[in-house]
Amino acid sequence: MGQPHLLGLVAFLVPKTILAPASIQAMQGLSDIAKVNPAFGKIEGNVLIGIIAGLIAVAMYNRFHNVKLPMALSFFSGKRLVPIMAATAMMVVSAILYFVWPTVFTVLVSFGEAISKLGLGWCRFIRFLQPFIDSNWFTSRLELSVLV
Repeated sequence: MGQPHLLGLVAFLVPKTILAPASIQAMQGLSDIAKVNPAFGKIEGNVLIGIIAGLIAVAMYNRFHNVKLPMALSFFSGKRLVPIMAATAMMVVSAILYFVWPTVFTVLVSFGEAISKLGLGWCRFIRFLQPFIDSNWFTSRLELSVLV
């Protein structure tokens, strides 16, 4: 496991730990964990959090992998500084997500429920999104039209 893998893991584990339901319960001083917003229970394996962590990890690596610190701190120079900065940045992101995540989660769940209520209409919606999701969609259509 190399530097990028460790960096991505660190960046993902910080919000996962800070925004865990038990941590939120302690921060809010709640007596029962059931009183914690259910959105925080779904943050553990959330893809959106993983994407944010990955983007932050890449940005921190590109910014800090060549940094030279003074001799007293030189042990932390270069690639050793990157996970520290990524963890710091993800703590700031976690603080923002503490306030924003319940609303974002509610919007995502409502969007998913609306699509599922469409019945077979969701197929048309996904078909509409396909050119934006699959970059080879147009080429595959062109190849199919040539073959027919």
